[in-house]
Amino acid sequence: HPTTHDYAANGPDYRPMWAFAHENRLPVLVHTWGGDPLCGPMLFSDIGREFPGARIILGHSGASVSGIRESIAAATVRPNLILDLTKSFMHQGLAEEMVAAVGPDRVIFGTDIPFIDCRSQVGYVASARLSEDDKRRIFGLNALDLFGLSTPQPSPDPAPCSRSHPLPDRPANFSPHASPSPP
Repeated sequence: HPTTHDYAANGPDYRPMWAFAHENRLPVLVHTWGGDPLCGPMLFSDIGREFPGARIILGHSGASVSGIRESIAAATVRPNLILDLTKSFMHQGLAEEMVAAVGPDRVIFGTDIPFIDCRSQVGYVASARLSEDDKRRIFGLNALDLFGLSTPQPSPDPAPCSRSHPLPDRPANFSPHASPSPP
């Protein structure tokens, strides 16, 4: 949160961090807000150009309508900028717009839990006019790739469940809702 720290994301004191992320191809999540001189999305076009190995997640993708447009514009020219769908306001068609601009591999799902209920954000992506594969990428596969985690593979046909201790037989008149009878 550059605004919280009152220090611009492109300030000289951040250069060692950007250089380290660049050298190690690390992701960096940074809060962005349209119109903010400390973390406006267009700042990251320059940072992304100077540190192309850093994988920069534009948190909130600029948040406001104008900020979202700026984030898309910056990410269009910098392949190391990742658009993030975390926002308290998301207009219909935003996920599709982002995917059309930068491709499905550079858009990730996020929430502001516990501050904002995520159900509407899940709904926006789930109901987006995107392929199921694109939705899977946005909902998690892109994050797995971004953070260098392995993609879970479905296990082969699992063995049937077996119990080491069989359940006792229940009487024919058993009801889980019946009150126990007195002894």
